[in-house]
Amino acid sequence: MEGNSITPESELSQRDTYVRAKVDLYLERAAEYFLCGRFRATLNELDGVWRLDPANKEANQLRDHVNARLKTLANPHETAWVEGKGTPPEHRGEVILVVDQDPRVLTGLVDSLQSYGFHCLGANSYEEALDGLSLCRPSVVLSEVNFQDGPRGFDLFRHLRSNDTGSYPLFIFLVANISKEVESAGQKLGVENFIRKPFDNDVVVTAVLQALSRHRQAS
Repeated sequence: MEGNSITPESELSQRDTYVRAKVDLYLERAAEYFLCGRFRATLNELDGVWRLDPANKEANQLRDHVNARLKTLANPHETAWVEGKGTPPEHRGEVILVVDQDPRVLTGLVDSLQSYGFHCLGANSYEEALDGLSLCRPSVVLSEVNFQDGPRGFDLFRHLRSNDTGSYPLFIFLVANISKEVESAGQKLGVENFIRKPFDNDVVVTAVLQALSRHRQAS
């Protein structure tokens, strides 16, 4: 027997180990994206699982959760409010689009907003945010200003203002640094608020509630 020979059984075992590792990686990323509210990105990762393991139970369960969230986002007022941190009934059914490159920020904000009874969709780029707008009509957009490819938060704000007929979402910027002049100009153009990073998630939730309250009173 040759010392370094590989039997067909060992080759099969190595392949099984490789497939399992790939499936686990896809599932890990899918779970992370789901917590961030990035539902289409979640489904893309699950596609990788199904190519290798079509009957994977964990992937199928997560897909069902994603599809339920997407259905809710398309018809938010038809979904019963789940009791959270004392959220008054008038806030149920409102969708918040959260746009930030940092997955920790996305996960934290999505979790906090959902605990107050809001429906959430996350995005980590300008392009993903535009795709998200094809899935739902948010009441509020929370977006950072500067992305790796520039100040696309302002591009998103301008896109919503120029392409939306009738009413448009309330817009709140999440900023690390911004001048008073730019902040003042943004507020004159209709930006609801500028919240500086780092922030407490409850501060952001309060800003969302206050913006919605002002909007209702002004309507």
